[in-house]
Amino acid sequence: MKTMKLMMFALLVVLAGCKGDENSLKFLKGREWQLKSMQMDGKAVQNPAEVPVLQFSDSTAVYGSAGCNRFFGKYTADAKGNMTIQPGGSTMMFCPDMEFEDQYMKSLPQVKNFEITGQQLTLKGESGKLQLVYTVVADTTKSENSQR
Repeated sequence: MKTMKLMMFALLVVLAGCKGDENSLKFLKGREWQLKSMQMDGKAVQNPAEVPVLQFSDSTAVYGSAGCNRFFGKYTADAKGNMTIQPGGSTMMFCPDMEFEDQYMKSLPQVKNFEITGQQLTLKGESGKLQLVYTVVADTTKSENSQR
């Protein structure tokens, strides 16, 4: 019995640490991801008071908040960990931290790959100088399934 539990634990650890596999793609979708940290040009960027969130649909839609303004767009992601994000539009409210929102919105099209480790999503740019780290805030897949 201990051996079986140990094997199951080892399997979960391996699956949780996989970069861009089919399980990661499934885990990516239907969850609200909140920005934990952001690095641009290799330097940490301080989060605003209203922290950005992202959600990836089962199709190709991505939407969220850049802190104050809401946005939507399209994304692609594959089992190899490749990802592209193309913001489509956003609300245009005046916000206390417009500089951060501008940086954040400009960073999304620079994303080239993703990695999920446990409850953490990391989006990276091609050069390695861009890194956006998110944590799961809510799992909307459970509430959608319970409404059916």
